[in-house]
Amino acid sequence: MRYRSLVWRLRRLPAILLAFVAAFTVLGQVGGLRGADPPGAEVLVAKHDLPAGALLDSADLTAVTVPSSIALDLSLIDDLSLVAGHRLAVGLSEGSPVIESALRGPAVADQLPAGSVAVTVTVADPASTAAVSPGDRVNVLASSDQPGAQVLAHGALVLPWPPEDPPTGALLLATTSAEALALAGANSAMVSVVVVPHANPGD
Repeated sequence: MRYRSLVWRLRRLPAILLAFVAAFTVLGQVGGLRGADPPGAEVLVAKHDLPAGALLDSADLTAVTVPSSIALDLSLIDDLSLVAGHRLAVGLSEGSPVIESALRGPAVADQLPAGSVAVTVTVADPASTAAVSPGDRVNVLASSDQPGAQVLAHGALVLPWPPEDPPTGALLLATTSAEALALAGANSAMVSVVVVPHANPGD
């Protein structure tokens, strides 16, 4: 369902861009015939061609004035702080307006500490993940037939899930590459997590 929603939004983008151009042209002509320009609003457009995946900053965008009705009807963005640092889900040609459906949320890779990788961990007790929040540090433990538990990851950083609903009983963690390999081979029915202090994640 989430995939279909994304496809629908991306398919809708060209229609919105065409509506922007057509409406701006028509209203501009009408305003010229009447001898008065309609109330204007500044919106952000691409300063040059931008490929999908581009990380937006002020050098990529410029403000242009369009009739306020167009800005409102098409939900055009006028605040640079709302788009700076976001990546494009689709490419934009020069002069195309920036709209919310053209943006994607922060990528997981952008949130990783240096030298770490992201790994999904499913725990034996799904309810236990309710006590864990993004930004927490956890030790990941694996129980076995032997006494005690093996620590598979020390002080792993809990990352926020993408905007879609996270899987039940799963956490997205930043770990070392070696820890990620150990976690990938673990039996989820034997895995649990323990929240640890930030100062001493390995204790």
